Amino acid sequence: MSNLEQSIKARSLAFGNYIDPQRELFDAPQLSLVQVDLPEYANSGLGRALLSVIRYEFTDLDGAFGVEGMSVGADSSRGMMVYKDMQPTVVAASHAELHARNAELAESLRKVNLPPELISIGVLRAAESAMSFEDLYRFIEVYHARASWIESHPVEVKFANLEAMSGGSGIQWSRVLPNGPSFE
Repeated sequence: MSNLEQSIKARSLAFGNYIDPQRELFDAPQLSLVQVDLPEYANSGLGRALLSVIRYEFTDLDGAFGVEGMSVGADSSRGMMVYKDMQPTVVAASHAELHARNAELAESLRKVNLPPELISIGVLRAAESAMSFEDLYRFIEVYHARASWIESHPVEVKFANLEAMSGGSGIQWSRVLPNGPSFE
């Protein structure tokens, strides 16, 4: 059975008010890596968020399929349903597949003791923009610190997103992580 055929049978009610009936679910192969647009990541200089997804078949939604994503590159994840309006893109079936696209870079990042998830963040970022190894490593450090904070502070993130939508600055990283890594 292929990853696209694998899924967990579930009832949408098991997710409580978690599935938004006004939005269209996105389907992807089980455990694939998917990039999505999340305002809290984009507004924080991180670009698109990378998620590892679990595929569900919702038996009470006429057998509709959808995926729940867990953040890659953060110490924890709040878990989120992936919807088509998040502009999801399947980037790889696994970390190993993604690393093989730039094996030399992946090996260099492995040598500085980065885990597979952060190597994936680095490989994707390197494909998007040319930068030195030092600048890429700094980006990975900032991504990890900020994504970890974002994933563990959902209420603060919600208010920061609302603030940014009304013209505010969103998350104040110099206040939130005063000693954390930054792009400067």
